[in-house]
Amino acid sequence: MLDLKVFLTKENFAEKVEQKVIDEGCTYFTAILEFAEECDKSPEEMLPFMSQVLIDKVKKSACDSGLIDLKQNDLESFLG
Repeated sequence: MLDLKVFLTKENFAEKVEQKVIDEGCTYFTAILEFAEECDKSPEEMLPFMSQVLIDKVKKSACDSGLIDLKQNDLESFLG
């Protein structure tokens, strides 16, 4: 299990997510879900660690994957 204390800042967390996307070729949305699972946390518990830029990338990733329709939902309601 990952220790959330490693992600002291939004910037550190964003870097870890970006690296996971590059290394594994997954989407930002999937990377966040995987981090939540690895940390034994729910996806909404990841929100405090996410910068607005990262949130926007996750929204686009989820929308592009057909998981959410941003016209009807926002990320917070989808995760929560």
